[in-house]
Amino acid sequence: MVVNKFLKVNRLESIWGYIFILPAIFIISIFTIYPALGSIYYSFFKYNGIKTAEFIGIGNYIKFFIDDPLALNSLKLLCTIFLVLYHLP
Repeated sequence: MVVNKFLKVNRLESIWGYIFILPAIFIISIFTIYPALGSIYYSFFKYNGIKTAEFIGIGNYIKFFIDDPLALNSLKLLCTIFLVLYHLP
């Protein structure tokens, strides 16, 4: 009987914990996930912010990886910086 009462109280505390953390999760998702998905969406368009967006598919990625000679060097530098900042003690 005591164990059953303890489980009900623990479950109730868990539910209230989720209710209190829900607004924070909502705000974080609005300010991080939504812009990230928007940037992925707009990466497939030729868009300058004023005119209407023109769908070009993976043309931006082809232009970046094939036409830009500094693209691979910049990605190597980014990976190096990531390794130095996050993996070294």
